[in-house]
Amino acid sequence: NSHLDANLLEPVSEAYVEYIPGGMRQGVTNFFDNLGTPNDVLNSFLQGKVVDALSGTGRFVVNSTLGIGGLFDPATSMGMEALDEDFGQTLGVWGADDGAYLVIPLRGPSSARDVWGIPVAYLTNPLTYVDLGAFSFPLTVLDAVDTRARLATAIKISNEALDPYVFRREGYRQRRIDQIYDGEPPDENLDKLDQATADAFA
Repeated sequence: NSHLDANLLEPVSEAYVEYIPGGMRQGVTNFFDNLGTPNDVLNSFLQGKVVDALSGTGRFVVNSTLGIGGLFDPATSMGMEALDEDFGQTLGVWGADDGAYLVIPLRGPSSARDVWGIPVAYLTNPLTYVDLGAFSFPLTVLDAVDTRARLATAIKISNEALDPYVFRREGYRQRRIDQIYDGEPPDENLDKLDQATADAFA
């Protein structure tokens, strides 16, 4: 992943940022974020967050119609905030341990638990059920480049860490705990994470 990023994704994403206007890049981000909303909605329901799921459903409908296929985001100004849920979080809410830390080719950090979110995200993406023909590969590449451009600062910081692998692993674990508990993890989870981080750098 590091070699692929340094030799392909990073230079392409830098050119993307340099030559594509910010407004157009935001439209691309909005488009792909909107496609992920059904996944957010499903997992909100599975986690018992019914109000969030209903709001997310409304957000998807509004942005897919008034937002011209998701290129614009009128739903946010209407009070329907973006959700950030996936099946890995759902399994965590249900009590599943994260298991082994994984680095997935072309995707990056994950875990034995979170990897199950990949097929669920695929099955809930509306484009999965559309025959895109020759447009399928360019859209996949555009999504990857846009995502890399948005993560440029975070990747740069991790690359400059004393041990980039450990930095990314512990950062990923901390972020997932924060997401699973909606920013309010119980103390015992923080204690376990602090100990795991201390052991990693020992």
